[in-house]
Amino acid sequence: MLYLPAGIELPDLLQRLKTGKASERKIKAGWDELLRLIASIRSGRLTAKEALERLGSAARGEAPHAAADALGKLLRTIFLCDYFTKPAFRRELHTLLNRGESAHQLQRAVYHGRIAPERGRRREEMRAISGAHALLTNVVIAWNTMKMQEVVDRWRAEAPDLGRPAAPHGASALRRVRQRARQG
Repeated sequence: MLYLPAGIELPDLLQRLKTGKASERKIKAGWDELLRLIASIRSGRLTAKEALERLGSAARGEAPHAAADALGKLLRTIFLCDYFTKPAFRRELHTLLNRGESAHQLQRAVYHGRIAPERGRRREEMRAISGAHALLTNVVIAWNTMKMQEVVDRWRAEAPDLGRPAAPHGASALRRVRQRARQG
């Protein structure tokens, strides 16, 4: 669903889409309190968890909640417009999602068993198990990165021109473009 401020109409091609309204009035009314909340998080006086609790369903009807809700709707609409109209943005997003899924596949490969019933019953145990799993996964990623860098370094030592741009995109082409710009 796309959310639009009052007075903004969709082009004819998009009329079939389901739309809702995002209230600019609510954003303006709760803007100062929302900024205070964000500043409190950034300064460390408030954790993100506490902020989310303040903006949760219990806060319905309060100005900062209404402002965050309306602003979120507009930001989601902008994101969807970018996603559907900018192929480069979509490719980058898919690349990042695939990278995240690769990390999950690695985690599953690192430990594919089940946690024993006597383990992981308390919150502290789950944190310890999760932290150890993440640490082991990060060690594997770091080791792979180190080995790949060793290969790249070896290749560069064997072929110094490896990785340098070929003409006309090299430094000499850039100098020629700058000279022409100064002359004309």
